[in-house]
Amino acid sequence: MVFFIHFEPCGATPWWAFSMGTTLRARPGSTSDPKRDLALTRRVVDGDRSAAQRLASRLMPTVRAVAVRLTRNSADAQDAAQEALVELLRSASNYRGDGSLEGWAQRIAMRSVARWMRRHAKGAVPTEVGDEVRADSASTFVIDRLPRPLETYLGELAEPQRTALILRCSLGCTLPEIAEITDSPVPTVKSRVGRALAIIRGSIRRDVRFGPRKQAQA
Repeated sequence: MVFFIHFEPCGATPWWAFSMGTTLRARPGSTSDPKRDLALTRRVVDGDRSAAQRLASRLMPTVRAVAVRLTRNSADAQDAAQEALVELLRSASNYRGDGSLEGWAQRIAMRSVARWMRRHAKGAVPTEVGDEVRADSASTFVIDRLPRPLETYLGELAEPQRTALILRCSLGCTLPEIAEITDSPVPTVKSRVGRALAIIRGSIRRDVRFGPRKQAQA
C-alpha cells in the first residue's frame, strides 16, 4: 500500500491526512523494544514527521494483515487499512510501553476495521467461518458443501452478530478481545457468537431439507 503522510500541528492535537504518495515499507529486522517504542510514539505525539513515517512503515504490515483478514477484498482492505493507520497515528499517545507495539496496533486496527465494515455493510467471509458453521458439534449435522454461498448466510445475521462471529472464527480473537473491539460486555459477545452460529446452522438445515431459498430480486 502507498501513502503520503502530511502532518500539521493543530494546537496539542496532531492532524493526519493520507493520500497516494510515499511508499511505506516494513523496516527489515525490526524487533519490539517497549521502551524504544514508547520513545518513538512520544516523538510522533510531539509532531516529529520522521518518527511518524517510521511508525507508519513499521505498523503497516500489521494493519494490512488485519484488514485483509477481515475484509477479504483488496480494495476494501486498502480503504480500511488506511483508515486504521490514521487512527493508530492519532492514538500514539495511548501506547504505554507495557506490551509489544504490534500487539497494541493490532487491537486498534481490529476495532477500526470492524467499524469500517459496519459503516460500509461489508466484511469477510473467511474459510474458518465456513468450517465452523459446517460442523455442528451438538449433532451429527456435518456437510462438505454449503447449499448457498456463505455470504448469503452471513448477510442474514444482524451486524453485531456477524462481526463477532468473524472476529472469533477468522482472527481467533478471545471473547474479552472481541468485547474490547466492539465495546460490548463479554456475555453479550458470547451470546452474539452463539446466536450467529445457531441462526446459520438452522438456515443450512432448512436448505438441506427443503432446498435453498430463492433470493429476492433487487
